[in-house]
Amino acid sequence: MSMLTAENQAAEYMVECEPISTDEYRIMADAASRFGDRYGSGYVTRRAVLAEIGGLQQLVRAPEVFMGDHTTHQFRNEHGPQTAHWMMSGVYTVNDESVRFEVDSHRQAAAMTAVAWAAARTAGGPGPEAKVSIFRGALDPSWLAELPTPTPEDRPVEQLTALVQGADFARFDTTEQVRAAYTEQHRTHVFEGMNATYGWAYLASRWLGALSRSDLTVLVDLFDSRHGDGRLDTHYDCWYNVTVQLSGAKDWRVGRGLIVPGEEIVTHTMRAGDVMVIPHDVPHHVDTPADPGHSRHLIFTIDRRESEQLTTP
Repeated sequence: MSMLTAENQAAEYMVECEPISTDEYRIMADAASRFGDRYGSGYVTRRAVLAEIGGLQQLVRAPEVFMGDHTTHQFRNEHGPQTAHWMMSGVYTVNDESVRFEVDSHRQAAAMTAVAWAAARTAGGPGPEAKVSIFRGALDPSWLAELPTPTPEDRPVEQLTALVQGADFARFDTTEQVRAAYTEQHRTHVFEGMNATYGWAYLASRWLGALSRSDLTVLVDLFDSRHGDGRLDTHYDCWYNVTVQLSGAKDWRVGRGLIVPGEEIVTHTMRAGDVMVIPHDVPHHVDTPADPGHSRHLIFTIDRRESEQLTTP
């Protein structure tokens, strides 16, 4: 991946993806600026992050035109003049997937993209200089509570769902099957590939993929657990992991000391609104603490190297 250092390099990011409107760009720029003001510039300057986001804005070549429940954008890319129809609400087929768009999906995606990308870059990544980093209160918990997400009791029929214990992902087709399996053995729920189900996650996935030049799709997964539920073994991932705590709390132990005696282990408790970045191949272990006894967190799998989702030491 090419690291930007100045605004005039933003044109590098004119890649083929969902274009952003003036409104979405303003939301992204404001969110990234607030993040930079609060947490400092880190590996790159706030100016460079804004330049990278600005590269997405250059895909738009004309003001949006509202037509019913769609927003139409006319723009130009290497293939010539293009028209993109953005869904405002309802269920639409995108790349053979049924994706749920709501009125605020684009704005939600813009804010989430900006914070996730600013965190990733402030932590020094994606790249070899990346470090484990946590940003307390980076997102408003009340805003996160309004974000459309699946729950064990309410999930779209097409939402991929697994129950996790150790390294085993047991996948089920229906809510009834998930409920029965959880009753039999309490395990963490994993709602996989929300980017193929929810409009805001679809757009955030596309935009983060463009910003990071990811070869593989940036997946958006949600982990839902109660205290005492089965959970993943100690493992490391083949992607640059940006984690957003939606609600509750999650205890994290991170570092090579988990697999190499004598090396460092860092302990964090993530609470609603916190964002954490874990680079490729860094071992980590999670637990859901008794207080408050539940946890829901998102992960964005930036710069995946391979399709496998779990590697145990």
